[in-house]
Amino acid sequence: MAELLTVAEHRLPVKVLLADTSMAANFAFWADACGALGLRVEAAAQLEEAVGRALDHDGPVLVDVLVDPAEQPVPALAASA
Repeated sequence: MAELLTVAEHRLPVKVLLADTSMAANFAFWADACGALGLRVEAAAQLEEAVGRALDHDGPVLVDVLVDPAEQPVPALAASA
């Protein structure tokens, strides 16, 4: 995650969405400590607001989304024509 420190140092408008299966680390806290905006999503209902805040923010953002490691991912469906 040293890259985020570099992004924060140069105030680049990079947005990172992290699917966090560790459930122990708080990457949002770490992002804040580096000078980026760190947002933590602990429930699906919080995701839309967090992504909106990330996109509205001028500087770098890390959105730490807690994901149950036992849950199977649902594949994205292709858009119909």
